[in-house]
Amino acid sequence: MYVFEGNLLVEEMSFSYMGSAERLFLQDIQRLGSLDLQGSQPQPLTLRGNFSSNDPQLNAKLETIDKLTVKLPHANSRFLLGSDRSTSSLSLVELRLPFQTRVEGFAYRDGELDLCLQSKEIDENLCQLANMASMEVPNKEMPAGTFVFEPGSDPLQVRVASAELPQLGIAADSQMGRETSFRWVPAGNGTQLQATLLSPTRLHLQTPAFSSVKDGETFPEWVHGDLDVTNVQFTKTNRTSDVRDEIEMSSIQQGQVRMREKTMEVQGRQFLVVKKGPGIRKLRRVKVQSEGLRVLFSGKSTGLAVGLYRRFPVQRIEPKWLSKYLSQEAFSGIVGLLTAFTAILFPRLFPPPAQNQNSRQ
Repeated sequence: MYVFEGNLLVEEMSFSYMGSAERLFLQDIQRLGSLDLQGSQPQPLTLRGNFSSNDPQLNAKLETIDKLTVKLPHANSRFLLGSDRSTSSLSLVELRLPFQTRVEGFAYRDGELDLCLQSKEIDENLCQLANMASMEVPNKEMPAGTFVFEPGSDPLQVRVASAELPQLGIAADSQMGRETSFRWVPAGNGTQLQATLLSPTRLHLQTPAFSSVKDGETFPEWVHGDLDVTNVQFTKTNRTSDVRDEIEMSSIQQGQVRMREKTMEVQGRQFLVVKKGPGIRKLRRVKVQSEGLRVLFSGKSTGLAVGLYRRFPVQRIEPKWLSKYLSQEAFSGIVGLLTAFTAILFPRLFPPPAQNQNSRQ
């Protein structure tokens, strides 16, 4: 096996977190335009403050309460907070991943951050199902993350679906049923809400625009790096109405990979093929940029290849067996020495045949 490392700019990626303990993944994303959670949660969210609605009947109930309980019991239960990004105080404080959590479809596009979380104990990829209302979720509760957010003090538009609101007499529908929306002015600045996310849960964040970063400032590090991972994929799926017609595409835009003394360029839409071995085992850094995700990684393998088609790569890095124990200079020296000895010894071991005596006359 040989150590390799890479630096890629990608549109989308997926991986499984394999660290020994719960680990910080996302952190300190401020001035969110929206926060959208879809999935089941074992504990309810408690919203405190003032509530109102344009619906007269709903507004009459909201005006009498200063606390609202939101229960999300189903895989398609949805909780969405909306705010004006220019003045928003809505923020994600942190998202932590438990051991063996699969992060699917992690992407940044046009100011929006998307991902889906699923326990690696579930064989089926529930995150790829378009209709989460019809899926069969395991009876056992499998945590897929711990999510903490801060609503701030500015007015928020709240939308919930397949959710139970006891104070309003609204029951949860397991199908994609009735949606309830209302206005919420949170009570007290600095209040944090925590949710334990069950598998599978989808998260969508409308993040601050990169143009809002002033000259001389660096954009915050939203992704906490140095993650122990396995089964890393830089791909995306071109979805259609018929799953049989779906096409897997490379999400790589550009980058380089390096093994031993060799560096190989990876062009847009080429697949990175990792040969036999553990593969990518460490995400050193994942930085959100306006173009996508800048990923620094390392791992071990017998070789690397790139190409527009997985089965027919056009470039390879496959170090020779001796290079595992020798430097490139030493390996080249031994090859040169063997070549020289061959040139000297070969004529002596196999002398030319004696010429016929008659031919000399």
